[in-house]
Amino acid sequence: MDASIISRVAQETATPESSVAATVALLEKGATGPFIAHYRKEATGSLNEAKVRSIQERMTHYKEVWEQRAAFTKFLSEQGILTDELRARIENCFNKVELDDLHHQFRPRRKTRATEAIEKGLQPLAEYFWNQEPDAWSVEEHIDVFVDPARGISTREQALQAAVDIIAEWIYEDFDCRKVLREFLWNQGFVVSSVVPAKVGQKTKYNMYYERKESVTTIPSHRVLAIRRGCKEGILVSSIEGDSAKAVEYLLAQIIKEKGSIFAPILEAAARESYNRILRPLIETEVRTLLKERADREAIRVFQENLANLLLSPPAGPVMVMGIDWGKNGECSAAVVNEEGAFLEKAKIRLIPAPNAAEQKVAKESATSAPEAVLPAQPSALDAQALEPPPAEQTSEAQSQRPAETSSPISEPPPETSNPEPAPAVPATIPEAPDGVAGEQSFAGEAPDEAKAETLPVHENAVMSEALPAEPITAVNAAQAVPEAAERESDLRDQIQEGRKILRDLLAKYHIRAISIGTGIWARELENVLRQILSEQAWNDIMIASVNDAGIAIYASSRIAREEFPDWSASDRCAVSLARRLQDPLAELVKIDPKLIGVGQYQHDVDQKELHRGLLMTVQFCVNKVGVNINTAGESLLRYVSGLNEKLARRIIAVRKSHGPFRSRASLASMAGLDKTTYEQSAAFLRIPDGENPLDRTAIHPESYPLVEQMASALNVGINDLIGNKDLVASLRLEDFAAETAGIPTLSDIREELLRPGRDPRKAFKAPRFRPDVKEMADLKPGMTLEGTVTNVTNFGAFVDIGVKQDGLVHLSQMSNRFIRDPREAVKVGDVVQVKVISIELETKRIGLSMKALLPPVQRRRKRQLRRRPRPNAAASQSSAATEETAAGTSASSPSTPAGKNPDTGSRLKAGRSQEGYRRPQKAESRRPLNTEEARQQNEPAPKLPEPTLQEKIAILKSKFRGIS
Repeated sequence: MDASIISRVAQETATPESSVAATVALLEKGATGPFIAHYRKEATGSLNEAKVRSIQERMTHYKEVWEQRAAFTKFLSEQGILTDELRARIENCFNKVELDDLHHQFRPRRKTRATEAIEKGLQPLAEYFWNQEPDAWSVEEHIDVFVDPARGISTREQALQAAVDIIAEWIYEDFDCRKVLREFLWNQGFVVSSVVPAKVGQKTKYNMYYERKESVTTIPSHRVLAIRRGCKEGILVSSIEGDSAKAVEYLLAQIIKEKGSIFAPILEAAARESYNRILRPLIETEVRTLLKERADREAIRVFQENLANLLLSPPAGPVMVMGIDWGKNGECSAAVVNEEGAFLEKAKIRLIPAPNAAEQKVAKESATSAPEAVLPAQPSALDAQALEPPPAEQTSEAQSQRPAETSSPISEPPPETSNPEPAPAVPATIPEAPDGVAGEQSFAGEAPDEAKAETLPVHENAVMSEALPAEPITAVNAAQAVPEAAERESDLRDQIQEGRKILRDLLAKYHIRAISIGTGIWARELENVLRQILSEQAWNDIMIASVNDAGIAIYASSRIAREEFPDWSASDRCAVSLARRLQDPLAELVKIDPKLIGVGQYQHDVDQKELHRGLLMTVQFCVNKVGVNINTAGESLLRYVSGLNEKLARRIIAVRKSHGPFRSRASLASMAGLDKTTYEQSAAFLRIPDGENPLDRTAIHPESYPLVEQMASALNVGINDLIGNKDLVASLRLEDFAAETAGIPTLSDIREELLRPGRDPRKAFKAPRFRPDVKEMADLKPGMTLEGTVTNVTNFGAFVDIGVKQDGLVHLSQMSNRFIRDPREAVKVGDVVQVKVISIELETKRIGLSMKALLPPVQRRRKRQLRRRPRPNAAASQSSAATEETAAGTSASSPSTPAGKNPDTGSRLKAGRSQEGYRRPQKAESRRPLNTEEARQQNEPAPKLPEPTLQEKIAILKSKFRGIS
């Protein structure tokens, strides 16, 4: 790769050029990013995963630019117009916009006003004005030569306008001028947005952009994308505005040789015509493109970070889990999986009454929509005066794909029931949990007292909340309505009782340790019922966890889900996925296209090719960071292992099924038929917990096994005795084992693995504690303290699920009691946080939250106020010596100075204050308490000083005005 590109990548990623060059060389040899970051630290200078990924992304971009440059050079060479100057210009282009700009000059020309003028024979007149060389003829005489009605030029004005059009296009075709004007607009331009006339006075999610002007260089990416989306939706109009006067002045300076010449007025008209009609729209479009490219990069980076945090969410571990998905008409799907995630049993159960008619309609619409039509929910944010508006997808896009609201978000219908009509809802048949905050549960601990509290039984004579279908009220149908309603109510109660019995039987049969539910709009009602059932049975060691169900509807309709559960409904598949997500979020989320998980901002507005490439890279880094158990991992997980792909993943699974589990990493190459390079790239990320070689369960690469054997031999112990023994590992001197292929960075990683073999880098699992008395937005009140889970992080804040069916927004200004520039400095996706409600907007469904309000105030040190002393002027120079002596004796002189001593006046001036007239801070020893003698001396009046001589006065002036001799 070109050294200039290596240099640019190093500058853009803030990485030494040697490290970039080494990384690029390894990538060109077929090494993957995770392999380079983990096992080639000596070559790269110990670059971390983020740096390696950044280098990969920028090199991919510049590789495309390199290919575009090569194609352009080939085109010019084939046309026979490639010159050394053109080649140099092409080689100096490092972005696609500049390259397209240069290429534009050699594309087939469309018909313009300039080409029409040239066809009419006006080019010589334009050249006359362009060359600015006067001759014996006057300007009028030159113009008259080209006035010819037969050509369509009847007047001098028409001839001049034709010449202006030709010169205007010549100015436009000047590549250097366009580049300077583009840089000028980029550096000094403004993004201006306003509301369309039809929307004036209307409140929309783009309110803060109705009248906004912001610098191109500083406008955040999310605002750029928000304005673009507002324009696309017909609410906003935007433009890039710059100083047109300066731009025209620059053009005039470039083309006019002498301002007062007879040619200047024509050239000035041509410059203004070129800028206003051709250049400005073109340059504005190019700046928009560059701005969009920058915004896309930032939005993709945000999506990558959120996706990585979601994939690396804490796993609950190998426990028996039941997943429950809210299905159609309140009927839930329950599925049980064992410790390894294998399916055991499923059932259809009803735990609470059916939702009301409006909720059924929402569920039905969501159920019948295609996955592509599932869009994010409306944002949850504060007023635009306080924070950035999150139009559309700045909310957690996971909300849009939560199948807890529907049994089938795709074309596959749910199984038919005996009663096709929706059962009417019964109000208050299931009592709410008592007031208070539901306590956090663990697998070994007990549930909090609130969960143990007794609840009221189902009321036998509950009144119907939903009216029957509208019919004319007569004596006959009124008499029939009562028994039908009573029959439906009785049937509903029977279904609920039967559903609860099935649930209790499943919990007891499989010794369930955790119940996993989603975060849909009915998740809180479901959680309250489950807590009631567990409390009735005194099952205090069963945890109820609400997991992030982003993209679960996509999984239910995917090929992987259909192949694993071919005859199941979408709701049943979702129930299994919910259970597995609690056990291991990473292993389950990799089954979904990362673009459809939806934890980004404006993900549908960015370059989809770049987004897909970046997200796949992120998934690969996350999978390899955790490691994969080769004997239990599925195809979806194995395909992301460094060096592997879908074909190799299927081959490994086929070998595993036919020959049994792999017993060692060494057998992998021979059994699965991996070549040397593939084995080198993948072996260390494939773990065998119970393998023949104890090192196979660690992240130590097989190429480093001899080093570990040397370490064990040096301590006269076996490898089994060395692994996990802190004392033995701590006694190793890494310098004794350093070799050409393994330096201190690699040896340090080996030591960490020996101390904690097969460690999981993810945090310990913790479930949020939602308040049982807060179920919807109407229950919120300002000042409430709640606990929730971070579902999405944007550049202006974080969205938090607090259990009210709508995420709240913690703005950047409300995240910390210290100054932070990036919300990711305080939180990341999946974090459980404490928040305080500061504002509620029911109309726009916006909830304002604060984390800062719950943090202790930071005590800031008060800045010391410096007193400014007036500077003596020349008129007061005669008395300055006495003044300075007094000041030195009372405040600025050292306590050790003998009383009555008259030191050098210039020295006293320097010690007393700086040249700017400020008193310098005293030293620490000068601020100690004064003893009796010092206090007496300080209280005595200052001795009368003698009148300074002329030489002393000159010395004082020299010290004040340095440089005067």
